[in-house]
Amino acid sequence: AVERFVPQGGALNYPTIQAAVTASLEGDIVRVQPGIYQESITFPSVDVTLTSMNPGDSNVVQTTIIQGDGTNSVVRFAS
Repeated sequence: AVERFVPQGGALNYPTIQAAVTASLEGDIVRVQPGIYQESITFPSVDVTLTSMNPGDSNVVQTTIIQGDGTNSVVRFAS
């Protein structure tokens, strides 16, 4: 398993949450920087963890927002 970062934060960086989720393999972790993300995310049928950069810090969690793109569900699961 590897950690993937949106949009930055480590060795594997991605411009969007969906790009990081799509690149993920079983057991990977996608860590998201604080901000508002206007995108819809579809999870593949693999076990991927999506989390903020610091899930133990309520300020970081509260400022890491997936707002959606206004056209689809904010989060969908492929299977």
